[in-house]
Amino acid sequence: MGIYKVKGKKGESWGIDFYDNGRRIKKIIGSKQDAEHALTLFKADSLRGELRMIKKNDMSFKELTEKYLDYGKTNGKRSLRRDRSSVKALMSHFKYLKISQVTSLLIEDYKRKRLEEKRKPGTVNRELSCLKHMLNLAKKWKLIHENLADDVKLLKEEKRPIRILSEVEAELLIDVAAEYLKPIILVALNTAMRQGEILSLKWDDIDFVRYNIHIREENSKSGKARNVPMNSLVAETLKKLKRNCEFVFENPRRCGKRIKDIYWSFKKALRESGIEKFRFHDLRHTAASWMVVKCGIDLVTVKEILGHSDIKITMIYCHASQDSKRRAVEGLEKIFSAKNIVRKQEEKFEEKSYSSL
Repeated sequence: MGIYKVKGKKGESWGIDFYDNGRRIKKIIGSKQDAEHALTLFKADSLRGELRMIKKNDMSFKELTEKYLDYGKTNGKRSLRRDRSSVKALMSHFKYLKISQVTSLLIEDYKRKRLEEKRKPGTVNRELSCLKHMLNLAKKWKLIHENLADDVKLLKEEKRPIRILSEVEAELLIDVAAEYLKPIILVALNTAMRQGEILSLKWDDIDFVRYNIHIREENSKSGKARNVPMNSLVAETLKKLKRNCEFVFENPRRCGKRIKDIYWSFKKALRESGIEKFRFHDLRHTAASWMVVKCGIDLVTVKEILGHSDIKITMIYCHASQDSKRRAVEGLEKIFSAKNIVRKQEEKFEEKSYSSL
């Protein structure tokens, strides 16, 4: 018993043939490689008492990934680029399976394998989230009855400390950045907008009369449109840009096209400025922190600018500097000094000590 070859009108096909608790299982699978892989999986499922027969209309995992990416493209999924990377990783493990064969045990094996390949827990979690979403869609499309990925827990991730730039570092970063990158960094530091929101800006979104920037709902992470006020520095910077296309930030290498990715140019600027452990998104953190710590803006206002639905999220972005912490405790010292509280306590201590002699 094992795999066998069948010749038909459409050419050669391969099937599996084995016994499960006295019951013969015989099924046409497809290619020889698919049949070998399916036989291994079926035998493993049989030992666990979880045998899942493939239906004639069962979709392959590869076909599901194609439909998933098409769905994301059609529906304007913002994480499409990241999804493509996740799908590529998932395909290396599940490409020979039918979607009904994707069990929680196999997904756990995938987690272990990816960690053995020295992948970070955050990377593996994004891949698992992509898989969960794919199988949820398959369930919604009536391709499977249940999503066994729902039983799989994500890995614990170490919280990455949020890095806030100093004013000197911010100035240096802008100085060494490529010319087309300078205004993008400046806008990020003066509006706290996300990278995707900035690069998606069109000239129709800029109001130089009311000094407002309109972020469209399709470009917003929350899916809600919002207006962000711009200061004079941002306005003057944008006015100096050429208007060769509808997008504010034009690709310097493709006339009339928008900039879609600044990863490498931003990484180069970080390297030349000597700034370490910093991402573009940390410019948003920096701007939010500056608003609160340096400008004294209340959290409710900052929350509205950032477009957060919950003020608790805003508080994560706002980290006091060591200097501001020191100023806070020194301020308390001034209260004591002003009321001579310390001096009076010292005098009482001296009197008590003297009387005890």
